[in-house]
Parts: sequence; C-alpha cells; structure tokens
Amino acid sequence: MSSQNEADENVVHANITSVHVHPDWDPEAIKFDADLAILVLSHNITFTNFIRPVCIPGDSVLHTESGVMDTEGTVVGWGLTDNGTQADVPRQASVQALNDSFCYQSDPAMASYSSNRTFCGGFGDGSPQFGDSGTGFYVLSDNVWVQYGIVSAMRTNRTGFVIRNSMAVYSNVKAFKPWIVETVQQTDGEVGESMMTIKLNCTFGFNEESHYECWLKDLDVRRENVFVNGIGGSHFHGKSNDDIEYLQLDSGSMTYVPNGIGRIFRNLNTLKIAPKLGARVIRRSHFRNMKNLGELDIFENDIETLDADLFWDLPNLEVFHLEGNKITELHGSTFEKNEKLKYIVLKLNLRLEVLPEILFQNNLLLEEVTLPRNNLRAIPEQMFETISKLKMVDLALNMLEHLPKDLFKNNVHLEFVDVGGNFLQTLDDTIFETCTKLTNVYLHSNRLQFLPGNLFKNNLFLETILLSDNRWRSIAENLFEHNAQLHIVLLASALLTDLPLNLFVNNSRLELVDVSENSIRTIAAPIFENNVQLLHINLSTNMLENLPSQLFERNLLLTRIDVSHNSIKHLDEQIFATNSQLEMIALSSNQLQSLPGKIFILCYVMLYNLLLSTIELGRNSLATLDVEIFETNLRLERIFLNNNRLESLSSKLFSKNLLLKIVDFSDNSLVSIEFDFTKLNHIRLISFQNNVCIKRTFDMPYLHTESLRNLMEFQNVLRQNCSSPSRLR
Repeated sequence: MSSQNEADENVVHANITSVHVHPDWDPEAIKFDADLAILVLSHNITFTNFIRPVCIPGDSVLHTESGVMDTEGTVVGWGLTDNGTQADVPRQASVQALNDSFCYQSDPAMASYSSNRTFCGGFGDGSPQFGDSGTGFYVLSDNVWVQYGIVSAMRTNRTGFVIRNSMAVYSNVKAFKPWIVETVQQTDGEVGESMMTIKLNCTFGFNEESHYECWLKDLDVRRENVFVNGIGGSHFHGKSNDDIEYLQLDSGSMTYVPNGIGRIFRNLNTLKIAPKLGARVIRRSHFRNMKNLGELDIFENDIETLDADLFWDLPNLEVFHLEGNKITELHGSTFEKNEKLKYIVLKLNLRLEVLPEILFQNNLLLEEVTLPRNNLRAIPEQMFETISKLKMVDLALNMLEHLPKDLFKNNVHLEFVDVGGNFLQTLDDTIFETCTKLTNVYLHSNRLQFLPGNLFKNNLFLETILLSDNRWRSIAENLFEHNAQLHIVLLASALLTDLPLNLFVNNSRLELVDVSENSIRTIAAPIFENNVQLLHINLSTNMLENLPSQLFERNLLLTRIDVSHNSIKHLDEQIFATNSQLEMIALSSNQLQSLPGKIFILCYVMLYNLLLSTIELGRNSLATLDVEIFETNLRLERIFLNNNRLESLSSKLFSKNLLLKIVDFSDNSLVSIEFDFTKLNHIRLISFQNNVCIKRTFDMPYLHTESLRNLMEFQNVLRQNCSSPSRLR
C-alpha cells in the first residue's frame, strides 16, 4: 500500500460506552466472515472537512464482467509497511472486487476462508498488510463513500508477510446489513445508505379532473437509494413543480421507488405507480415530504411486503389502491397513522391469507374495504368493529369457508357486501340483521346448501341479490318477503327443481330474474303476475316442457325472454301477446316442431312486437314456417334458425324485415330458397352452411357498393342452385 502524506488533523477523542460484537463471531473458527463489531461513543461527533461519514450499501450488487467484477474499491489502513514497520500515516491501495469462482480457482487456498457472506478482492496496485484487518473496502459513488467490505483474511508467505498483490477475503457488509441497522437503531443511532442521484423528465399536462400532472416515462431505477435531484421538462405557462397535484410513474423499469419526490413536488395529492414497471420494494423513506398525499395507487407490480410503518408519514391519505402484486401479509399497524383513510383496495394479490384483527381499528372514517382475489381463509370477527361509517365490503374470490355471525354487527351504514366466489357452506340468519341500509348482497359461487328464510328480513332497501352457483335444492317462499325494493335476483346454476308460487309476490319493482341452469320442470302461471316492472326473464337450461300461456301476461315492459335449452314442444299463440316491448326472444335448443303463425304479433291490443330485434329459434325441429310469421317485426335485425329441418324459404318470408343484419339458416335441409336477399340493404352475414342446395356463408363488407355487388352475386348463386318449387305454406 502507498502512504498518505497528509498527517491527521483535528483529531476528536471520545469514550466508548458499549461494544456490540456480531453474535456469529468465533475467534476459534477458520472463517472470519463475522469479524465485526459496533462501538457506541459517549457523545455525538460533528462532521467536518476532516471527519466524514461512510454509508453502507443499498440493495444494489457488484456486477461481474468476464469473471472480474466491474467495481473497484479502495482499502485504507495503518498496517505494516513493506519493511515490517508500523505505518505512521494511513496507507491506501486500489483493489478490484473479483468473481468468487475466478478468485478461488486462481488461489485455491483462499477458498477455505470464504463463505456466502464474503467476497474476494485482488489485482490492484497493492494489498492489505498485517494490521489492516478490520479496515474497509470502500467505493466512491456519486461523491459518497460506501463501505462494501471489511478486510478478513490475507495470503502470507513463509516469513509471515502478506504476499504483495495477492488475493484477500472481505466480509460482505451487505450480508450483515439487517444486523447493523437493527443494532444501530437500538442505540438510538441512524444508518446512512448509499445514494445515487438522477434527474427525471416529466411530461406535464392536465388530467380529467383538471389537476396539473406529471408523467414520468422511460424510468431506469434498478437499485435502491436512488435520489431524485431534479426534474426536466417544459411546464405549462405560469406553472411550476409546486402546482403538480398528480404524479404517475408511467413506463420503463423501476425496481425501487426513487427517493426525494416529495421534496420536489411539495403539494402532491395523487401518486400512481403504473403496471409492469417491476417495482419490488417500497419504503417509508420514499414518501418523505408527502404529507399532503391523499391517494396512492400501485398496479400490477411485484411488491411482496409492506413495512409496518410504511404509511406513517402520510396523515392525509384517503385512498390506498394496491392491485396485482404479491403481498403475503399485512402488519396490524400498517394503517395505524392514517386516520383519514376512506378507501382501501387490496386486490389480486393472490398470496394474502390472513388479516390482523386490529388492521383497521384506527381508521374510523373508512367507507370501502375491497379485498377480492386474494387467498384469505378467514376473517376475524372484530375486523370491522370500529368502522361505523363502512358502506362497502368486497371479499369476493377468496377461500373463505365461514363468516362470523357478528362480522357486520356495528356496520349500520353498510350498503354493499360481496362474498361471492368463496367456499361458504352456511350463513347465520342474523349476519345482516343490523345492516338496515343494505342494497346489494352477492353470495354467488359458494357452496351454500341452505338459506334461512329470514336472512334478509331487516334489509328493506335491498335492490340486488346474487345467489347463483350454489348447491341448494329448494328456496324458502318467504326469502324475499320484506324486500319491496328488489330489482335483481339471480338464482342461476343451482339444483332447484321448482320455484315457490309466492317467491316474488312482494317484489313489485323486480326488473331481472335469472333462474337458468337449474332443474326446474314446471313453472306456475301467476309467479310473475305482481312483477309489473320486469324487463328480463331467463329460464334457459332447465327441464321445462311447457310454458303457461299467461306466464308473461302482466309483464308489459319485458324486453328479453330466454327459455332456450329446455324441452318445450309447443307454444301458445298468445304467450307474447301483451309484451309489446320485447327486443329479444330466445327459444333455441328446445323440441319445437312448429310455431303458431301469429306468435310474434301482439294482437291483444291490436299492436305489434315492433321493437323485436333478435329471435333465436336454432336447434329445434321446425320443418315449416308461416310466411307471415315475422311480418310485423319491422325492427328485426338478427334471426337464428340454424339446426332445424327446414326445406324451403318463401319469397315473402322476410319481405317486411328490411333491417335484417344477420340471418342464420345453417344445418337445415334447404333445397328451395325463393327470397330475394338483394332487398336487405343492411345485411352483413348470411349463413347457409350444411344445407342441400347451398353450403356457404356470405360475410358482407361494410362498403355499400361492395356489399351490393356481393349480394347480387350471392343471389345469382341461389337462383342457380336453390330454385326448386317452394314447399312453404
């Protein structure tokens, strides 16, 4: 090592009050990788031009290139000189950090002194000597000295001197960082980590709420402790960094959030970390000087942990949205200091299995807690106990098997509960008893085999109940007795064999009923007679053989009826007679062999089904169609008659349906087609796949002239191939 010529100046003497030796230190061991201690001084030392701090490494690593690490360090010490005398002034040497495998292949004897907490150094202009053990391996980074290593073991010759320019083993300070930080903090000290400064460029503008914003694009922050020392970009006239309320870290690569953002944007209200930046770690220090921050959003990154004190410097935080990350746990004190918090969204984190009971005990203003798509297996009974203002709880798509009966006992303002997509088998009949303002309950996609008849008796304002995809075979007739405001009921995909006659008798405001995918064989004619505002009825995929002619008689506002995938053989001509607002009728996949000629004509009050735009009659056994069956459906756009037994189409069949866009007659037995499709100027698709006389599908382009040309060519094909005598009556 070469000597420093400048003598020590301004020496400060201080007593040592305590010594903290690393617990792994063993003077008898061969390996000396834990040869370090922390000394606590009796008083603070003031930094001067002669006394400067050294930082410990952040989470960046020493990179290798061709076997040799590309980081050069400096070793300084008071060890022996080359002639064996004690150095009067500290000496220094430049040393290269080496790849371990390269190092120990070059000098196998040094391998015995190494461990996973050391690194190797050599190939410099000198090497440590006796007396230099314990000194540091320092790297100058952005005008700050960072200590990466501690001299641990050196190679000696037969005389006991360190071989000049030989390899040496260094304890890796980064490997001991947790112990160093914890020990220093326990003694009321503070650890400084190495920083790298960068300048970021903003794209300035205004968002939809007219807030002045900055979008940071093409980020490249792949190491910890990066400090933002400036922002580039052109501000709008009269604006400055102090006017920025909305900041989005938008594109590029960002393993760590850069420090110092709050120092530059002092009035920041919203901070968003965009998807797929690769963010892995967020620290409390990243939010320094952001006391005005009201919203923090982090989408689809790789965050695995949230420190217990992460948000403690954000007293005005109202919205926290963490979606699509890898959180495994939350500390009970995570939101302890965020007393203004109103909305929490922890969604699609997938690994979150438990929640601390005290997680929200200080968040008395919380209105929404959204925790869907995690791995939650249980919810503590006291979880929401202190949140009297709570309006929404979303626990969908977790792994919950049970809900405590008093879970919502104190949430008298609760309006929305979603526990769909879990493994619930039972519900206590009092779970919603105190939630008198409840409007939406989602219990779909669970394993419920029974619902208490009085489950919703106190929920007089209920509007939507989702109960689909469960395992009940019957449903209590009084289940909706007290829910006069009910608009939507979904009972699809269960094991129901019938519907109680009076199930909907008190639900006059009902708009949608879905009981599809059950095993219902019969349905009583009066079941919907009190539901005069009903818009949509789905009875598909059941075992119905008959529909009573008066089934929809009182439902004058119906727009959609789906009874496909049943076993219906016959329909009464009057079944849709009063439904003048119908837009879609689905009758596909039944056993219909014929249709009454006036089934789609509203003759009860001398009107027509003028709004009907879609009719699905595919997968039946229709052999003939009345030529006037669609005559009054002037707005018909889509007709599906595929998979039937039709042999011919009359020239009058669609003569009044000039708005037709899609016509499907595939998989029939057509030999005669007399209708002239060139009359349909709006047609986009005609399918005659798998028929006798023609087996083609014609997909028309949207350009009018080209469509007309194709239609004429298509019509010529029909004339040539499908001109046998009509059999339609």
